[in-house]
Amino acid sequence: MAYMHKKTFDITQSSGDGSKIPQEYFEIDDLIAPSVQILNRKGYITAGCCSGHWYTRGISESYVMFEEGVSLQGLPELPDGFEVYYPFREILERIPDPTPELLAKLGNKHWRIIKKYSSTSDISDIGESMERLHEWTLNLHPWKR
Repeated sequence: MAYMHKKTFDITQSSGDGSKIPQEYFEIDDLIAPSVQILNRKGYITAGCCSGHWYTRGISESYVMFEEGVSLQGLPELPDGFEVYYPFREILERIPDPTPELLAKLGNKHWRIIKKYSSTSDISDIGESMERLHEWTLNLHPWKR
């Protein structure tokens, strides 16, 4: 397991001795940490992420969730197999004539890019997806609010 600094986005590895995580760091999956570091340093502030769980039977996914205010505008085509997911879109679609305020509040809140895996996926599928995500992040232009 890796740890990422909350302000500098520096990555450090766990000592493995069970010691407590310093307050200025958060835990992050090793495979996705380099991509999340690049995204944050380029201004695409993230709110959460997961590289996926190859060892679970059933559907798993890799995702990067973005903080409110980070925009999709100007992003290049996503890596192969990734898609944009809006967690509140299904709710908004069931509301007849949602107000502009509600749309503004929930429409783009914590959108994420995800890659879904099948029950036959394994660690190599996740590794390949994380490589494609990393290449994509390297080619992103810095985001300006």
